[in-house]
This record gives sequence, structure tokens and C-alpha cells, in this order.
Amino acid sequence: MKVYTYSEARQRLARLLDEARKGGEIRIKRRDGSEFAVRPVRPGRSPLDVPGVDTGVTRAEILGAIRAAGVKPGLYMFPFCTPKEMKSPAAVEKFKQGPVGQMTVMPSRPIAMPKFLAMWFVFCLIVSYFVAYLTGRTVAPGADYLRVFQVAGTAGFLAYGLGNLSNSIWRGRPWPVTIKEVIDGFIYSLLTAGTFGWLWPR
Repeated sequence: MKVYTYSEARQRLARLLDEARKGGEIRIKRRDGSEFAVRPVRPGRSPLDVPGVDTGVTRAEILGAIRAAGVKPGLYMFPFCTPKEMKSPAAVEKFKQGPVGQMTVMPSRPIAMPKFLAMWFVFCLIVSYFVAYLTGRTVAPGADYLRVFQVAGTAGFLAYGLGNLSNSIWRGRPWPVTIKEVIDGFIYSLLTAGTFGWLWPR
């Protein structure tokens, strides 16, 4: 650790402060022999504020490595281990070191929004069929609008909303994302309930 005289510190204060920031501490010595330590004050940070790791690998290189490995469409978990190996010391150490996650690989083709919308429409029809079955078994024809709305809305929310919670429980999806999906499901259930209440036989 380098020690500076008072005169040197007064003349080169900015430079000395930079050295303290880099090295952690410098000392200033007065003529009477007394010394003073100068240390940088580290700003308080959250323990969750973890800096990113710059590996020097570009996004194109990562995609190229995945492509070269011949990864097929599917759901992948890392680190991978069988249920029998999950409690082994080697597997436990891998999970401790991380990263731990899941990766979904889709077929290599342009995103086809019409196809996704068509599949979503079919899904809505299937949900509506079961909502109609449950509502028809519990609500008699001629029932008032609110009664039909309650039953159909509850059944619709079970399908559109609550089913998303398993993604955060088992797949590690961030809870804020899941909560937004649950809200979307709640809106879909309200639309379903309103439609059933409107078209219910009187």
C-alpha cells in the first residue's frame, strides 16, 4: 500500500481518489508522522442486484452452437438428470452452481400468427363446450342472467385463468408474468359468462 505525504495528496487529490477507488485504500502521512486512510464508500446495493456476466459470446454464436448441436424442437431442462439421479451429490452440486432453467425450442420456420390464432380459436371452442356442459347441468333453462353468469364465469376462469398458475409452480415462470396471464384469463371468463348469460334459453 502506497503512502503519500500531505503535500502530494493536496497537489494530486483527484488522482489519489482514483487510486483509492481502484485499490481500495490509500494512506496520507503528515509531517508529524500521523497517517490517515482514505477508502472509497461502497454504495448500498440489494443482494438481488447481480451484475451480468459478459462472456464475450454474441447471440449469433449462441444460436449457431445450438443449431450445430442439432437440437430438435421440444422442451429441455438444464442441468438434466433422471429422477433417480436428482438426489445424488453430483446432481445437487450442478443445481447449486446453476444456471437452472428450461428451454423451449420451436420448429425452425417463420412465426405463423394465423395458425396460432386458429389454434387459440379451437381452444376457446373446447373451453366453451365444457362450460356449456357444466352450466347446463347446474342451471335450468329460464334462469336469470346473473345465475348463468356466475356459473359460466367460474367455469371459464378455471380454464382460462387458474390453469396458468402451474407454469410458475413447476416451470419457474416469473410470477408477475403469470399474474398478467391470470388477469387475461379473468377477462376471457367475463366475456364467456356474458355470452352465456345473454344467449341462455329463457
